[in-house]
Order: sequence, then structure tokens, then C-alpha cells
Amino acid sequence: MQPNRRPLGPAGGKYHNGRIMNRILGAVVVCAALVLAQGEAPASERAQYRGRPLIEVLEQFERAGFELIYTSAVVGDELRVEIEPHTSDPREALERILAASGLKAEDGPGDSILVLPEDPPVGTFRGRIVSLARGGPIPGATVRVVGTDRFARASDDGSFAIGDLPEAVYEITVTSPGFSTATLRRVHVSAERDVDLTVELKARPTFVTEVVVTPNRHSVVRQEQAARRSVTNDEAVLAPSIGGDISRVVELLPGVTAADGSAAFNVRGSTARDVSLVLDGLELYDPFHLQSFQSPFSVIDTNVVDRIDFFGGGYTADLGDRHGGFVDIATVNPRDERHGEFEIGTQNSRFSYRMPLAEGAGDWLVSTRAWYPEAVWDTTELGGGENIDPRFGDLYTKVAFRLSKKHQLSGHALVAYDRVEFQEKNEKVNESVDAETSNSYWWSRLTSVWNPKWSSETMLSGGNIERDRDGVSSEDGAIVVEDHRAVDFVGIKHDSTWNVSDAHVVRAGVDARYLKSRYRYSNLFDEEPEDNIDLALRPEGSSIGVYTAWRARITDKFAAELGVRWDRQDYTNDNQLSPRINAVWRPNERSEVRVAVGRYFQSQRIHELQIEDGETTFGPAEASKQAELSLRHRFKKGPRVRLDLYHRELTDLRPRYENLFEPVELFPETTEDRVRITPLSARLAGAELLVRGDADRRLFWWVSYTRAVAEDEDSVENRDIPRSWDQPHAGKFLVGYRLGERWSVSLSGTAHTGWPITPVTGELDDEGEPEEVWGPRNSSRYPEYRRLDFKARRSFVVGHGRLWLTVEIVNLLNRDNACCVDEFEFEVHPDDTVDVTTRYDYWLGTTPSVSVLWEF
Repeated sequence: MQPNRRPLGPAGGKYHNGRIMNRILGAVVVCAALVLAQGEAPASERAQYRGRPLIEVLEQFERAGFELIYTSAVVGDELRVEIEPHTSDPREALERILAASGLKAEDGPGDSILVLPEDPPVGTFRGRIVSLARGGPIPGATVRVVGTDRFARASDDGSFAIGDLPEAVYEITVTSPGFSTATLRRVHVSAERDVDLTVELKARPTFVTEVVVTPNRHSVVRQEQAARRSVTNDEAVLAPSIGGDISRVVELLPGVTAADGSAAFNVRGSTARDVSLVLDGLELYDPFHLQSFQSPFSVIDTNVVDRIDFFGGGYTADLGDRHGGFVDIATVNPRDERHGEFEIGTQNSRFSYRMPLAEGAGDWLVSTRAWYPEAVWDTTELGGGENIDPRFGDLYTKVAFRLSKKHQLSGHALVAYDRVEFQEKNEKVNESVDAETSNSYWWSRLTSVWNPKWSSETMLSGGNIERDRDGVSSEDGAIVVEDHRAVDFVGIKHDSTWNVSDAHVVRAGVDARYLKSRYRYSNLFDEEPEDNIDLALRPEGSSIGVYTAWRARITDKFAAELGVRWDRQDYTNDNQLSPRINAVWRPNERSEVRVAVGRYFQSQRIHELQIEDGETTFGPAEASKQAELSLRHRFKKGPRVRLDLYHRELTDLRPRYENLFEPVELFPETTEDRVRITPLSARLAGAELLVRGDADRRLFWWVSYTRAVAEDEDSVENRDIPRSWDQPHAGKFLVGYRLGERWSVSLSGTAHTGWPITPVTGELDDEGEPEEVWGPRNSSRYPEYRRLDFKARRSFVVGHGRLWLTVEIVNLLNRDNACCVDEFEFEVHPDDTVDVTTRYDYWLGTTPSVSVLWEF
């Protein structure tokens, strides 16, 4: 042991005190040496410190007057100085020498300097706790880091965060009353990137609140752009699509049909108006841009969506007033971090930002998009795009406040706007349109957990929809059209849940809205003024829905829910009562059978009056009897298999209007191929098979096949007629591969029977000119439809965040898929017979798109 040092603590550390004069002289020597080292020669030639034992250099600093305190456990004999400091400041030189060895200098008591290890790199472990069965958040769930005292509790949206964890591999446990404990082993926490987990907890067999009894429910989770590990049951990855639209994610599911250029879709043979889109608890009456022109995009930004729950049938009593399907969409929550995104693409540009409020009081989010989708118009009647000028965009914002541990209040607003201007004028054609739509919704939600057995949600909402369409149609003489309509609404909704016990739960709720609309429509025919229409209506009224449901676990393997719903619309003086039964049987841990039988109704909304076709009165609610059966099995080391069977009988159907050959027109109500369809009833039935691999693996995939029928019992032709989107056979697949965190590629495909079309023959009229003769409606079909789409993504780390480059190619093989009729060509023979050749228009050809997303 050297003199002038004394032990410091149990590790045997030592320190040295010099005299004041020695300190002054030593400091002068150190400064001189540093100056000479910098000024006279390179460090490699005249190194003063590099290569020497660190403890020897520290002793030199001590002799120079520095009062250093350190332990031999920190400054070991094996450490050597790795650098030459190149500075004339002695303290800075000391700090540089120590930093190269993973140490630091901190001021101690008096004039002393402590030599300590550098703070170890730390990271953050964050995520969200959700129910495996229903996909919803689990507030209050406890997340613990095993072997430490660190833990966190999930907030109202299921999110949590544990920060300042030293870099290491941890074991994590997640617990919550009513659920089995989840254990995550070998979770690596790194300072370079936060760990972001989604953990799904499995409810204990007696916890009936979490039992899913809805047969046809698909849970779709968006692909996270951050590194992510999931414990999940039923996850789908976003696939190639036009503009990354959220509706086209749903269109990948079995039983869903849609046109290439449309974000609106049909579910199991229903019409598009039969499907309800719900955003953060509010049903959107007008959820698509440019509804007058095939609804090419939805008004919801996919990048701020956290979860999509799709219900294709067997709806419980809380889902009412639609009988075709429900899409429940929840947006992300900022949790405890700020996150911004700015994206520029060939289809649209967007910006979003989300961040928490101060002191954990809540959070807010804003998202806005602007579209310029010229490629979409190539296959519509508006075609070519030379004279068309579409402009549209949307804005969504929400802010949430954590009022207390029991109450959370959130406010939401959605605004969407679109406008299309088109003009074509020459010797043969004089057509123009100026169409404008604006939508605005606002709503607030109060979520309360009053006690462990009673929770509720109350929502106040309001909004306005305005749609204007003016112009000239000149297919057979000029027709001037003016179409103005608007609707205002306010509403209140309340839902309550009582957990009577683990085996019994009661739910009840009420949904009331008051609506006021305005219609003004006229069309003026130059050549046939007797066909002019000039109408003005101002209907208003209220709609109300009340439901109650009781769910019980009969045995450990069988549970059922009995529900009843009552709806009334005073503007039609109509009311409906719809009882429903849902049940689930789990013979083992990997298999289950779900069944649902019920009666469902769908009223005519006050803004759905087709005044352009002469409709001036509202019809009664449509009725349907539905039966659903779902069989599911998860192999121990293999894929998941799901078979869904359904049968629906629809009655009291309202008339609908279709264009037989050209579904998209400037003013479809003025064309000759417009027909009124008045079915007595409809039959929708089918079987859907879905086989899928694990979405969390590098290689992810699914494949589906659907055998279905969708036909109307026609009151005019007295026969069963396929609906215009009927496709008896349909197959879909998605396969993708993740190359680490930065690369992913995917390929999706769709093939189905061609949609029905009305055949046309020809004959000569009285003047000897060929004319069309329509055959039985929808008695023929377009050629078979086939399409492949491709998507690739690559990320790059930049100084202030991360860049994502996405390339998508829709219709990769450029296949011609017929959508509609361009024209009929007639060939007259000498015997006065006429042959007709049908020239088709086609859906999208090869359509590439590129986007660059900056995360910051």
C-alpha cells in the first residue's frame, strides 16, 4: 500500500491529499505538458498519457493538486489510457481521459472530484394491454419487471410505460383481475430503441365479460412502424392498396366485395349502404369522399388507426339499425411520447402529430390529408382526367383528459371536404359538373368506471352534411341538373355494463338522435319538358334505439347471450323489435363453435331519400332473419383455420336504382340504362373458409375461399335475379416477409367469378336502324376477375427520426378486368339480322404509387 492514500469504503479504495503549493505547481506542470503536446508534435509521437496505466495517470493528476476520490473496483490495474486529450484545460483533459475508459468525473465534497462509472445506457419499455378475446384495452392491468421493484399500471386506454431501465434482458409479467397472468421472457431493453409491446391477456374461464359470442368478427390491427412484439390472437397486416386506404384493408377479408375504384364495400351480398362505419364510438353517416362518383376513398386516416373490428354477422343487441355489417375503428393514443409524421406520396400527402398533455393530464392528436388521385379516374365514366379537377381532404383531431382514476373525457372532431369540376364541350358533347360535399362531425365521450362491477360510457354528438351537384348532361339532348341537400343532427348515447358476477353480466343502453334535412332537386329536359322534375322537401324527426342483454356462462365450456333491441323513427312512424341469441362452445383450448340467430332491422335514414329518382316518401325499415355459424381451430404447431356459414332472408326491401351498363356517370339518374329494382325479398347465403399463419413471424400469410349466393326475388320478372355484385366463387391471399426491422415485402391476390351483366342483342327499328334489345337483367356475367398487388417498405434512420419509403403496385400484371360497358357495336346482315359486339371498359390497369414518410 502506498503512503498518502487511505481506504475508501469496503472495496479498499484510496485517496490522496496534496498541499496547496503542490497543487499550484502541479497544475502548472500539467498545463505546460498539455500545451507542448498540442503544439510541438502529433500525439502519436509525443504522447503524454496514451498507453499508460490509468491509475498511474490519475496519480500524476493527484500530484498536480487534484483531490481525486475513486475505488480500485472502479479504476482497475488493467485499465489504460486510450486517448491523448489535446486540451490545455486540466479538468477537461481529465474528463476526456476518463470518458474513453467508460468513467466520468463529478464534483464531490469540498474541492474533491469523484471518479465514477458512466451511467449505464437506459431504455424504455412501453406498450398496451388488451383483451385477447375482444381486443379492447384492460385499464388497471399491472406490468412488473421481474427481479426489480419497477412496475406500471395500464391507463384507461390500456397503455403503460416503464422508463430508465438499464440495458439488459428482462422477464415481464402482466396481471389483471379476471385474466390469466402473461409472462414475457427475454425482453431486451436497449437505449437505441424503445421496446413497444402489445400484450393480450386471456380471460379466465369464469370471466364471462370477455367471452366473445359474435360469430363473424375479425380483428384487424395495423402494422406498427416501430419495433414491435405482440402476444396476439387474430392479427392482419396492412396489404397493398390504393392510397393506403383503410377500407381496402377490410376488403381483403372473405365475404367482402368491392369495385376497384371504390372504398365502399358490400358484405355477404348486402348493399354498401347496409354497412356502418364507426370511428371512436360515433357512426359516420357519410364516411367516403366523392360519394357521387363511386366513393374512391374513406375520410379516415389509416396511419392514426390503432384497431379495426369488423363484424360481418351475428350482431349482439348493442349493434343496431344496420343489417349488413359493422366496422368499428379506434384511433391511437399518444401515451407518454410525442410522435409526428409527414408523408408525401403520388396519391396523397398527410401530416399527423400526437403528444401527451402536461403532468399526465391527457393527450391530443391531429391528422390532416390532401388528395390528388388522378390515377383513379382512368377507369370511370369521367375517364382520361384531362378536364377533371378533383380536390378533397380531411382533418381529424381528438383530445383526452384523465379527470380522475375513474373518469376519462375525450373530445373529437372530423371535417371532410371534396369538390369535382368537369367540363367537356365540343360539337357532339356538352357535359359539365360542379360537385361539392362537406361533412363535419363532433362528439365527446365520458368513460367511467364507477366500481369493479359497474362501468359506463356517455357520448354527445352532432354534425352537418351538405352535398351540392350542378351541371349539364347531354347523352340525349341537354339536361340541366341542380341537386342540393343537407342534414343536421344531434344525439346522445349511453351504455352501461354491470358485472353481476364472474359468470353473469348485464348490458343496457340507449341511442337517440334528432335529424333535420333539406332537399332541393330539379332536372330540366330541353327536348322532353314533360319529364322535368322540380322538388323541394324538408323532412325532420328523431330516431331512438334501446337495448338490453344478459350474458351468462352456463358451464365452463358454454356461454350464451340473450338480447333484445327496440328502435323507432318518428319521421316514418315506424318501430321495430329485434330479439337475438348468441352462444359460444369451447370443446378444448384450441377449438370453439359460435352461433347466432336473430332478427335485424334497418331504417331509412333521413338523408337517404333518393329524390333524384322521384322518391319523396320514406319507406318502412327493412327486415332480415339471420343465422350464423362459425367453427374455429388453432393447430398446436400450425395455422389457424376458420369456417363461417351464414344464411339471411331479407324482406320489406326498399326500391333501389342501378345503371345496367355504366355504374359511374356524371348524372346517373338521367341515363337510359337507369332501372328501378323492387325486390320482394332477398336471399344471401354462403360459406367462408380462412386459413392463416402466425402474423408475428417473419413470413406471414393467409388464404381464403368463399362460396356464396346473393339474389333478389324480383317482383317484375318473377324470378330470382343475382345482385349486381354477386360472385359465387371468390379466393383471396396475402403473403409477406419481414427482413428484420427495416424491410418488408408483400403480395396479395384476388380472383372471383365475374359480376352479373344484362345481355344485349340487336334488331332493326321502324326506320331500319339497329337498336339495343335488353335481355333478362343480370342473366349473363363479365369475364372472371383476377388481380395481383405488390407492396415493399424500407426504413432509414435519419438525424431527427426515421424515413419510410413505400412502393405499391396495384394490378401488377396489368390484367384487363371488365367493369362496365363502353359501347355496343352493331353489324347488320343482308337478312336484317343484327349482331352485337360488346366493348368493355376496365378497372384499374397497372397503378404504381410511391410515398415517403418521415417519423419524428
